[in-house]
Amino acid sequence: MPPTRSHIRGNEAPEGTELHIVGVSGIACGLTHDDPEVVERGRRTLRRLHRTQSA
Repeated sequence: MPPTRSHIRGNEAPEGTELHIVGVSGIACGLTHDDPEVVERGRRTLRRLHRTQSA
């Protein structure tokens, strides 16, 4: 299996960055495919990250 970007030395993302990307891409995908459940999962992910970083 080829290394992913996060496994390549020097390309480590700051903590939480990958989850932000997952949340935003989920919202975008859900909106594109008219899937409100996927949109809501993306929003929940971002809300959870926001709460943990604000605390």
